[in-house]
Amino acid sequence: VAAITAVATASVYRWWYSNRVYGPLKCDFEGDGCQVVKDLRYGTAKNDTYDIYQPPAKISTNLFILFHGGGFVYGDKSDDKRWAEFLATKGFVVAAVNYPQYADSVQWSVEASYMQVEKAVDAVVEECRSRGCDVKNIAVGGRDSGGTLAMLYAYRNNSAAHEMVRF
Repeated sequence: VAAITAVATASVYRWWYSNRVYGPLKCDFEGDGCQVVKDLRYGTAKNDTYDIYQPPAKISTNLFILFHGGGFVYGDKSDDKRWAEFLATKGFVVAAVNYPQYADSVQWSVEASYMQVEKAVDAVVEECRSRGCDVKNIAVGGRDSGGTLAMLYAYRNNSAAHEMVRF
């Protein structure tokens, strides 16, 4: 009886949690006229890439930059695809960014990842502007290690784009 109760409780919780958290992310990204440009480069290293998700109205002034999670050990910009698509359908230009991780180099550090994030944000802003988006407001965010990098960028950086960070 205890085992059956535990399995049933876990199943109900998993169903409730997935529908509550991920339910609102369902969107018709392609059908809404959004588009994605993949694997743009901001540096020369293997992971120095980002994707841009553009809303139908490409003149958006709001840019949301997502940094993936993974504890600085694993993860990829594609992990945030659903969030990026969801935000693009709400009118944001979204950039999902890769950054250096522990496995990429013996010289890795959080500082090294942060320095690449600064370069990435500047490159993303320039790319958006070259695509006709007049970026005036930037939001940075992420999960886990990506959240750490977002907070570092929001509160401590030397990037030219920093003055546009709103949240």
